[in-house]
Amino acid sequence: MTANARRTQAALFDDLAAFEPMHVLDVGCGTGKAAWLWQGAACLSSAWTRTSGWLTLPRDRGIAVEIAAFETWRTPGGNST
Repeated sequence: MTANARRTQAALFDDLAAFEPMHVLDVGCGTGKAAWLWQGAACLSSAWTRTSGWLTLPRDRGIAVEIAAFETWRTPGGNST
């Protein structure tokens, strides 16, 4: 990633974080990098992924991770996606 792309990404996170409090769901989280960046921007962050291969990384960063197929995932209130 170029330095300009990093600045643009940081500016996007800063602009969106201005709407706090905000809960961000990182769908298909992988290593949880995006969820971790949102968490650093003072947002509540959780993540969803289909497989458990990378889960230790986001969980070690304090991110709540749920394993589910997108087609069957339900919101905490019980609504389907």
